[in-house]
Amino acid sequence: MPPLVARAVRLAERLAFPFSCRPEQGRLLQTLAGGVPSSVAETGTGCGVGLAWLVTGASPQVRVISVERDAERADVMADLT
Repeated sequence: MPPLVARAVRLAERLAFPFSCRPEQGRLLQTLAGGVPSSVAETGTGCGVGLAWLVTGASPQVRVISVERDAERADVMADLT
């Protein structure tokens, strides 16, 4: 598991957030992000597990955007990296 993903998983566990993607789904996101040429976006950041998979798969020049409507969770997740 990539380090960023592991940190997001620990955050989700600490916050008792049960809706993160499973590792199988994450590996698919990682693979799909590898083929993105410019930007990729997701809605519902949660604790950032899916986002972390996307970031680890995307090329450095790819812009990755995520939106979370829960302000508290978004604030906590923003410190993930």
